[in-house]
This record gives sequence, structure tokens and C-alpha cells, in this order.
Amino acid sequence: KKKKKMDVLLIIAPGGWSRVNQSIRNGIKKPYYLKNEINKLELILPNQTKFNKSIKTHLVEKSKFIKFIVSKFRLKNLLEQNIYLNDMKDINKSCRIITNFNNSSILGGHRFHLIFYRDAQEIYKKNLGNYEKTNNLLKCLKKNKINYLDTYSVLNKNKNSKIYVKKLYGHPNLNANILVSKEINDYINSK
Repeated sequence: KKKKKMDVLLIIAPGGWSRVNQSIRNGIKKPYYLKNEINKLELILPNQTKFNKSIKTHLVEKSKFIKFIVSKFRLKNLLEQNIYLNDMKDINKSCRIITNFNNSSILGGHRFHLIFYRDAQEIYKKNLGNYEKTNNLLKCLKKNKINYLDTYSVLNKNKNSKIYVKKLYGHPNLNANILVSKEINDYINSK
């Protein structure tokens, strides 16, 4: 019996560029990539960490009032800090990780597609760093022949509708998810 080829979708969003260069985020050790001595990316898997520290740091990160109190009284040392690696620029590392995944045998011959889900800052404030970084990543993906769908067009066309929880930095809401779901469906059916 002939196996049907499937599409493997990876949906990513901007704004988290620096996370590919973090080994600890909100007090939690996380998997990360480092360049080894022959300039190849190597996946580092840490030991498990308890999540109780993460909740405290995440709460402070999301609360403007608590952030104000912490900074006013110089209490930042009480929080878990994120640890950043600086072995590569985050966009270059992101592109290499995606390209390595696309070229790996883990896909088993299935087609790989990256869905790039634009955030509110890129739709409403095109002059921010995320917008430029996203475009640089998409250029890199195109150069490496990675199939991708950029949701910028459909979201920008509907920016006068309420498509984000908060206009300038929020997550997409149900309306945006419906628009993007239709866009993904059309994209996959065209391949």
C-alpha cells in the first residue's frame, strides 16, 4: 500500500527572536542550540527544572504594577533572570534551525511548510525591529528554498477589524485565527 505524503506545518510568530539564544527563560532551563567547533548547530537538552520559579518571574514580567514596584525598590535580584547565549545572531540561528529541520530525515519525505503568523506590532507599527527581523528571516528562508506562508497580507488587509487582543502588542484573537486558518487551508490546497 502506497503511503500518502503529508504536510508538516510549523507555525511561528515574531517577537520571540531572542528566545533561540536563551538557555534559561523565566527561571526554567530550556533546550537550545549552540554552534559547535565545526560551526554546526548542536541541540543541548538540559535536565528538568521545577516550574515554581517560572510562575513568579512570569507574573512580574506581565504585570506593569509589579514591574514598577520591583524596579522602584531595586528588587530585580530576587527574580530569576533569563540567560542569553551570544554565539550567533538570533535571525541567523532561527534560519539555520529551520533549514536543518527541513533538510533532516525526521520529516520522512513529508513536505515541510513554515507558517509565519505576524503579530500586532508588525501589522500596526511597521517601523519596529520585529518587522525588519521577520523580513530578514523570510529572505533567508527563500534563499534556502523553504516553503512558507506569510500571514502579513491577510492580517494587514483586515487590520481595521478587531483581530488582536490588544492593538499594539497583543496576541491574535478568534477573528484573526479564523482568517489565518482560511489562509492556511487555501495555501495547503494550492500545493
